[in-house]
Amino acid sequence: MNAYGFAGWYRANTPLEPRLAKAFRDRWFAMDSALAKAAEIDEVPEQCDFVVKNTATLALQLLKRYRNICYAHYDGRIPPSVMLSYYAGVSARPNMSLSDMLVRVANWIKGDIDEANRRGRLLHVANPVTPADVFTDRWPASFVQQEELARHLERLVVGVEAAKRGEVTPDKLTNWLRAQFGDRVVTMAVDRMANTIGQSVQDAAHGYSRKGGLILPAAAATGMAVAPSVVRASPHTFFGERI
Repeated sequence: MNAYGFAGWYRANTPLEPRLAKAFRDRWFAMDSALAKAAEIDEVPEQCDFVVKNTATLALQLLKRYRNICYAHYDGRIPPSVMLSYYAGVSARPNMSLSDMLVRVANWIKGDIDEANRRGRLLHVANPVTPADVFTDRWPASFVQQEELARHLERLVVGVEAAKRGEVTPDKLTNWLRAQFGDRVVTMAVDRMANTIGQSVQDAAHGYSRKGGLILPAAAATGMAVAPSVVRASPHTFFGERI
């Protein structure tokens, strides 16, 4: 696989959005030590500072998390990350709201699946730089698999659109976001989407540590009920194969 070529294509299609990057950087460095002490921190190895470049990449992160939740108990191959990255790149449009970008990517994928079904074919996605690199050579293996993803994406879009129309109360929106993107982990990206929709995730003290660790709100600090377990997807490769 021409990974370097694809990475270059993705960067070219998802340029820096200065206002978004500045907003996340300002929020990151504004977190004080009191928040860190009141939070649970999921430590990760030392790494460079967390950088948010554009809305398309944020939408991609949420879409991957949504996929992981949907396929948490699935035994076979799952939609590959490299395929989702392609769709984030091809559908990217600067300065969209996060909710609109997430809907745009999801609809783009679903549209291609619907078209493949109409033609009686499996979804085919290749490296735009090196067409011989087929991102969907292992998944989907059947029409059932691609139709299943289409249904998951449709459900996501319906939920986001309902929230945008104001049909979801703040409490229900919080619960819905947690159900779609992780029970205990509501990141700054999800918080941003909630605010864009016109609702806020109430009392959600969260963010990223400067080492890249994800800071999770402690139950006592948020005043919200937290489920005792976390749904996690089984480890998988970049191409969706279980490891």
